[in-house]
Amino acid sequence: MLASLYFNIYEFTNPFLCDELVAVLRRNVSVNIFLEGSPVGGISDREKFILNRIATYGGNIRLIVNDEENDVHARYTFDHGKYLVIDNNTVIVESCNWAKTGIPKDPTFGNREWGIVVRSENVAEYFLGVFLDDWNPKRCDSYSFHDMDFSVPPDYYIDNSVYRGSYEPQFMSKTITGNFSVIPVFSPDTSYKAICDMIESAKESIYIEQLYVYRDWNNGVNPFVERLVNKSKKGIDIKVILNYNPRYEATNEKCNLTKQYFEENGVEVKFIYSNWSYFSNIHNKGMTVDNESVLIASINWNENSVIRNREAGIIIENEEMAQYYTEVFFYDWNLTQPQPQDAKESQQIENKNTIYIVAIFTMTFALVARDWRKREWT
Repeated sequence: MLASLYFNIYEFTNPFLCDELVAVLRRNVSVNIFLEGSPVGGISDREKFILNRIATYGGNIRLIVNDEENDVHARYTFDHGKYLVIDNNTVIVESCNWAKTGIPKDPTFGNREWGIVVRSENVAEYFLGVFLDDWNPKRCDSYSFHDMDFSVPPDYYIDNSVYRGSYEPQFMSKTITGNFSVIPVFSPDTSYKAICDMIESAKESIYIEQLYVYRDWNNGVNPFVERLVNKSKKGIDIKVILNYNPRYEATNEKCNLTKQYFEENGVEVKFIYSNWSYFSNIHNKGMTVDNESVLIASINWNENSVIRNREAGIIIENEEMAQYYTEVFFYDWNLTQPQPQDAKESQQIENKNTIYIVAIFTMTFALVARDWRKREWT
């Protein structure tokens, strides 16, 4: 059988991963990529350059498009899924886009993301079925790469800089072999029920790491938030990590409302600030329950992601695997803002001054006491 790769992604801007796909194409592997045709901010010149390069080497590319001028309306608000099917027997599911921050070449830099490789023909078959249905050229919103007529400025060149940061990698890849339950999760098809059911199954703990969680949906409180609050009132240990990037003011305001609502109802919440943490952003969309099951997905917890987008995820019911991701969660949960050097020095000076004051007071008190005793006995 001819080797194959089927790849669904929201954005593809990583030149190093482009090089990997070009190498795959040179080995005569069939590469098929389905992307969002109208990401927020539009398709960048970098992505156009990368897609053009892949197409030049024989890659098959289609995009889902909202083309109102031609009365074409996309099935989804966004195709936001991030998964690959390789050789009809392996699936990779991730929270990350193929960007320098999502999948960095140097692991000291980038976002906090979760991903997983599942080697199972049954799982691969399921994901491939979804891919081919979305890809289907007979659908009016499925445009070929050549239909898009992308143009890149003639003087454009790709930035191949390798960014480095201060993070020291803590978690190496781990292979777990065995029989366990795997539940594919797709928006808008099954994600609402799958996530609700996973929350409801909790008997001891729920740990969530998300880019953001909005308290409110159009018809009231976010049903995931509501269920978490109900679980908290029943004594379930619930902790939520959210990203906080000072540049995203509107999102931060909504997350602050969520944090306040959670904390008023016994749910612990921690912001990890991008301006002091190791990570560019907390871009993860994951959850572990009872150290027995884990959700790895592209699904942000807003109404659009659950009801109107194409999103992809997977729930694995396996204790060893769930514990692995729980360890990652608690590493992030225990991160603290580093104390600036000036503040450290100031604190050290303050501590020294306190010691000096105590020493002077002690010596003064001793002299006074000695003098008082002398006066008393004379």
